[in-house]
Amino acid sequence: DPTSFLYKFDSRITTKIAVLSYGIYLVHKFIIHLTQEQFSKMNIDRDSNLMFLICILTTISAAILLNRIIERPFLTLRDKVLIQKISKKQNENS
Repeated sequence: DPTSFLYKFDSRITTKIAVLSYGIYLVHKFIIHLTQEQFSKMNIDRDSNLMFLICILTTISAAILLNRIIERPFLTLRDKVLIQKISKKQNENS
């Protein structure tokens, strides 16, 4: 809603989280489980605030990697394919 306070509030952090949200959704369970397994071997309690922070950081890091390695290249490919289709369609209609 353009009249909303949040719509007018421009934040790089919230924008980045929005971009990464799908990747976070996809990887969070696996990454949290893996993180807890590995860091508990270093005597970090699974229920501690430190573990919580580490899980957040590893999940966001994994989402960034997913975004850069998979999402961005496929979105670029999608755009190229769509531009070619639109261009081809316009040439047919001319």
